Amino acid sequence: MHVAHQADELDIAVGSLDDPSAVAPGFHIYMSHAPDWLRPLDGLPTFDELRPATRGLPEGKTTLPG
Repeated sequence: MHVAHQADELDIAVGSLDDPSAVAPGFHIYMSHAPDWLRPLDGLPTFDELRPATRGLPEGKTTLPG
């Protein structure tokens, strides 16, 4: 997927890979949209929306403009 706020990057959904376990996540985003039963137990950082300091967003913003 390509997003306007990160024009020089391309994100690939892990579920689209032949071997999703070959890529280790570093964090979980958009947890505010996850169902109550989906709470990661892997100890990685979680964020309600995007991470603070997401490249391409204004400083301190964690949501897309608009």
